[in-house]
Amino acid sequence: MKKKVFVTLLTFVFVLLLVSPSIAQWERVYYFKDVKVPFKLVTEDNMVLKADKYDFEILKDFNQALYYLRIKKKNKRICNILGEYLLYKNRGAINDPDVPDKPKLGMRRNPVTKDVYILFESGRSYTKYPFVKIRFKMKFED
Repeated sequence: MKKKVFVTLLTFVFVLLLVSPSIAQWERVYYFKDVKVPFKLVTEDNMVLKADKYDFEILKDFNQALYYLRIKKKNKRICNILGEYLLYKNRGAINDPDVPDKPKLGMRRNPVTKDVYILFESGRSYTKYPFVKIRFKMKFED
C-alpha cells in the first residue's frame, strides 16, 4: 500500500516537472477583449478569419525575449503570430510624446501588398512592461 502511494506521488511530481517549463514559458503582457476587425484576416497557415470581434492577447516568451499575438474567439485559440520589436524615435524617453500613457492597439492596412500591421504599445504607465512597441504582420482579404 505504501509503495503504491509513493509510486503514484513520484509519478505525479515527475509529470509536473515535465509540464511546468512549458506552462511558464509564456507570460501574458496584455489582453484586449472584443477587438473589432473590419476585414478578413489570413493566418500563416492560410486560414481565413471573417470580419468579427476577437480577443487579442499579447504574450512574451521568456527564453528568447520574443513577443507573440494570440488571436482567440470565445476562449478558443485560433493562431499565434510572431511580433517584431520596434524602437521609439527618442528610445522611449519619459517625456516622449510618441509614447501613449496607457496600452493601446492599432491596425494599419497596406492595400498594395494586402498586409495588415497590428501595432501594440504598452505605454509609459504600464508597470510590468513599459515602453514596449511590437508590430505583428498578417495578410488580409477584402
